[in-house]
Amino acid sequence: MQENLKQTKEVHEIVLKTKKYLFWGQVLGWLKFFVVVIPIVIAIFYAIPFLRTAMEFYRNLMDNLGTTGLPTDATSDVIKNLLTK
Repeated sequence: MQENLKQTKEVHEIVLKTKKYLFWGQVLGWLKFFVVVIPIVIAIFYAIPFLRTAMEFYRNLMDNLGTTGLPTDATSDVIKNLLTK
């Protein structure tokens, strides 16, 4: 009976250590998830205005090229300004 009680206490201690290990594993797993996801979300949030500006510039450039695909005077001026900067 005494030996059974001793073994039960040992098993109980092992179970408690395992529960702590699993708990901290879950906490660190979520922490790693947030360390990866939060910077991506912030980057997307700040990148949207830059992407809009780039798309607007591209759209204007394509509009200036016209239907023939040949540069107009306005497009030539834009290209020259870009190349000189």
